[in-house]
Amino acid sequence: MPVRRSGQRGIRQLAMLPKLEKASKLLSKAGRVLVEQLDLVVKADADLDPAALWAAVTDQVGATKEQVLAALDSVEKLVV
Repeated sequence: MPVRRSGQRGIRQLAMLPKLEKASKLLSKAGRVLVEQLDLVVKADADLDPAALWAAVTDQVGATKEQVLAALDSVEKLVV
């Protein structure tokens, strides 16, 4: 039986790869934008504006805060 369970687990892991890839790409893009925006805040010695950060993510990545959070949830469920 262990071989069968192991095989089934492998099939489930393969099935989750597209979801994991999609969520990971979104998080990678959003993370890059956030880091770039935070660097700009530091360089300008400006106050941090969370709304402006999320607006930048929405504009540059095409994802809302809710979509980023959903992607985080997906990755956590798939790899944790």
